[in-house]
Amino acid sequence: MEILKLLSHNILVEEEEIVEKKITNEEAEIFFNNTINEVFEKETKKSYKPRASTTEVISIITRVLKDMDSNEELLENIPKRLLKYEISTQKDIDKLGTKIRKGCLLQAYIKKDGKNYFIITKIEATDGLDMTELKMRDILLSSKKIIKSALFEINEAGEFGDIFLSDTNANISKYWYDDFLELEEVTTDEMNTQKTYGIVMKEIKNKLEKTSPSDYTFCRNACIIFFKTKETFDLNDAVNDIFLSYDFENKEIKKEDIIEKIKRKIDKENLDTQFTLKKDVIKNRLTKMRKRVNKEISIEIDGGVENIKDNIYSTEQNGEKYIIIKSTEEETYKFFNWLDNE
Repeated sequence: MEILKLLSHNILVEEEEIVEKKITNEEAEIFFNNTINEVFEKETKKSYKPRASTTEVISIITRVLKDMDSNEELLENIPKRLLKYEISTQKDIDKLGTKIRKGCLLQAYIKKDGKNYFIITKIEATDGLDMTELKMRDILLSSKKIIKSALFEINEAGEFGDIFLSDTNANISKYWYDDFLELEEVTTDEMNTQKTYGIVMKEIKNKLEKTSPSDYTFCRNACIIFFKTKETFDLNDAVNDIFLSYDFENKEIKKEDIIEKIKRKIDKENLDTQFTLKKDVIKNRLTKMRKRVNKEISIEIDGGVENIKDNIYSTEQNGEKYIIIKSTEEETYKFFNWLDNE
């Protein structure tokens, strides 16, 4: 990786000013190099595209990359623009008692693996970074938090390719993508929800249904609960909730293989790994499971079941196999209340 341009500005909302901080010490260079690598490696992100080629940030980046020396002062307009929208956003959220986190805005022009990139990222000021000296404090040396980032891929002709945004918030902040950067989403949340749900469910079915039915039931149920109860999708959170937080009954199955297959398919479909979940696109028929118990009786599970292991499980008594189902419906329970009367 070759860093061709690196600028840092402190964004001071309360003071309503930006302050450029020259990166002159080795410690700061290492810190920002690590930050840039983290932006590239971040798994949870969402794809965007410019609303127009004439929007301010896009125009500034285009002009600077064509003539970096004579147009460098234009890059100061980017943190100025962010300050403007952080001030207006702060006024909107004052009534909620919320503060926009103070931090520094890093701009970097990079060549990596034969491609050109421009990065804009905001780093929180309180997690070990001294904004005055651009040095790490003695405490929290390994701690830094990228609050928001934008990764622009630029081809040899100076045209913009993929643009990826990430945010520590569950959703990408509107003032960041819409007001400040003037971008719009490439893939809708509805499409992300529908296709990602389909990919995860298909891999659960393909890898587990026949080889480990009990693990299939548990992971299928966990997937439904995640997509139907969470407000946002984060790939790492989803993987943890559906697979990693559960010990498989079949110890021979490698969770990592399933997870990697899901990640590859999501990437191949150009789906986002951070988006707002749209529960209404997941049809009820996609959450139902019907299994025959014997010749005359079937069980139907409608949707996700919290604490499923406590609500339904199988057991064997005197050589006979039974399925035990916890009943919370008194009237239904009465229809099968025979054993108590013997």
